[in-house]
Amino acid sequence: MLKSTHDSGGIVICKDKSSLDIEAAKAKLSASLKRDYSKIAREWPYQNVPRRIIAEEYISELGKDDLLDYKMYSFHGEPKLTVVCSERFSKGGTRMNYYDEDWNYVNLSVLHYEPAKKTFEKPPHYEEMRSLCKQLSKDFPFLRVDFYDVNDRLYIGELTLYPGAGFIKIEPMEFDYEMGEWLH
Repeated sequence: MLKSTHDSGGIVICKDKSSLDIEAAKAKLSASLKRDYSKIAREWPYQNVPRRIIAEEYISELGKDDLLDYKMYSFHGEPKLTVVCSERFSKGGTRMNYYDEDWNYVNLSVLHYEPAKKTFEKPPHYEEMRSLCKQLSKDFPFLRVDFYDVNDRLYIGELTLYPGAGFIKIEPMEFDYEMGEWLH
C-alpha cells in the first residue's frame, strides 16, 4: 500500500509489483500531495500535517476476499461503538454494522452505508483493541481508531478526528442525539 499521510483517499494498492502501473501510481500520489485536505471540508487539523507518501504492508486475510475494518468511536477515552466495515470493494459498496461496548448489535445507519445482511462475531483481539483505543484517545473529546484483526495479528489502520468531516447523518436521529450526549 502506498498512501499519503495528510489526506483521505490518496492510496495505491499494489498486490503484485510486476503489474503495478508506475506512471498511474505516480500521478495519483502526486495529485494527493498537492491537495490541501484541510480546505476541502474545513478540517483544520490536516493543515500542518507533513505531506509524505508512506509504504505499508498489504494485508489480507487468508482464504477470505473481504477484509473487515473495525472502527472504534471513542469519547473522552471511552470506546462506545465499534463499526464493522465489510464488502468495501463489492459492487454494492461498503456496508457498516454497529456494535456497542458489549458487542450487542445497534440498529443505526449512516447515509450511503447500509448494514450488511449478516451479523459479525466479536473479533479475536477485541479487548486489546479497546485497551489500545483507550490509550490513544484519552486526550481527545472524540477519536475514531481503526483496526484490522487479521491472521492472528492486530493492526491499527488510522486515527480520525472527524469521520465524514463531521457531517455524517446518523439514523435514527435519537441515536445521533445520544452520541452528542457522550461529549462533554
